[in-house]
Amino acid sequence: MKSTILYRIVVLIVCLTFVPVLSATKPVRYLHKVLSLEGCYVEYRVTKQELSYYIVVAVNSERLRFLSEPTMKVRTFDDEVLTLEGSVVDNIGIPSFDILSTAQFKCTPEQFEKLKRGISKVRLSMTPENHERTFKKDKMGKKLYKQYLQAAKDDF
Repeated sequence: MKSTILYRIVVLIVCLTFVPVLSATKPVRYLHKVLSLEGCYVEYRVTKQELSYYIVVAVNSERLRFLSEPTMKVRTFDDEVLTLEGSVVDNIGIPSFDILSTAQFKCTPEQFEKLKRGISKVRLSMTPENHERTFKKDKMGKKLYKQYLQAAKDDF
């Protein structure tokens, strides 16, 4: 148990140190259920591939993996629910440690406009259970929208 918590702290430090250097925009990330066995780190980033925009989600956990055809449901503070369909990029397991599971979800410019209003709840379809997080104030929506604007600006 102590080695798992220590490992998670080391992974967090590495992510906080090196990942922002590799990208122009900082990802949106949070810890969920920090000291429980089901705890995980979740990171969101907006990317552009060809003519489409994606929200790439990476989950570092002991058990959670994305389903083969994952969905991400997002509730805005206007009580509107967006359902984003995705595809799995990777499910990497490190023996006796965590699983890094990554998926990308296609998102239209209109959906990014709705996310700008703020995200109150997010649900990721995973196995053995879904990842769900509720927010009292917006921690993701405006930041993802800014990443979208940056990706769109880099296009010109």
